[in-house]
Amino acid sequence: MNANTDINLTQLHDAIVADIQAAFPSFQTVQFYRGEGEDDGAERKSVPYPACLLELTEFEHIPDDDPGTEQIAVMASFEAEIIISFRTDRPKHAVRLLAANLAAWLHKRRWNDASNPGKKIPTGEALVGGAYKDDFTGRGAGQRDADLPQFEIWRVEWQQRLHLGTGVWNDEGTTPGNPVYSWVPDIGIGHEDDYQEFPLP
Repeated sequence: MNANTDINLTQLHDAIVADIQAAFPSFQTVQFYRGEGEDDGAERKSVPYPACLLELTEFEHIPDDDPGTEQIAVMASFEAEIIISFRTDRPKHAVRLLAANLAAWLHKRRWNDASNPGKKIPTGEALVGGAYKDDFTGRGAGQRDADLPQFEIWRVEWQQRLHLGTGVWNDEGTTPGNPVYSWVPDIGIGHEDDYQEFPLP
């Protein structure tokens, strides 16, 4: 059994972006923390639409989940903010459709490991919390909204279990061969020829 559950958070971020881009080619932007350090309104004005802006928002310790690897088990919370231009055909309908499709696609999702094709990054499966109309779209003509371009925004939230830190187990060593057996007293050194192989199914 592979007990190596070490997580490279940068690799996880990149995998989420790559998998969403591959599954939803209509998104012109898929990115974590777009516009870090910039004014939020200015940042949104420059987003190529449709956009999926991602954020890792929280690590919540899971005290009753000891992975047995000397790592800490946490529930990581993610958000995907879906933004479309008001010029989109039927924008209110379109943004809800995108949010629903993303939420359904995320259900029980695990992420592809780009450095190890065919393998998944060792996380728990995605647990979708829901999809919601973003607060900014429901504020009416507030001062903050007046500075932003017209768009529709919905937010999809999900969580995944991660183990943080370096695990004490790894894949080094020799994998045992076929098991053998013998009966007392014909065991141990000097009785090698008395051992028989278990029949394989």
